[in-house]
Amino acid sequence: MNASEIAAEIGAQDPADAADQTRYALSKQIDAIQSSLDTGYGPLDLTDDEAGELRDTLRRLLERRLARLEPQR
Repeated sequence: MNASEIAAEIGAQDPADAADQTRYALSKQIDAIQSSLDTGYGPLDLTDDEAGELRDTLRRLLERRLARLEPQR
């Protein structure tokens, strides 16, 4: 998936906006994930260990996304 496709899929204005949203998620949102996730079918309860693993996994995914969104220097 290229930067423009990522931006379109997450509803960002362009790849730069998508990169900003991703940096915000990495800096603020991931660490705020607790032991319950809201789903379309109700809350999904996690153990503290599972929530930590989920945060780690999301961090890796979003770091890879950010690498695709930021121009190579």
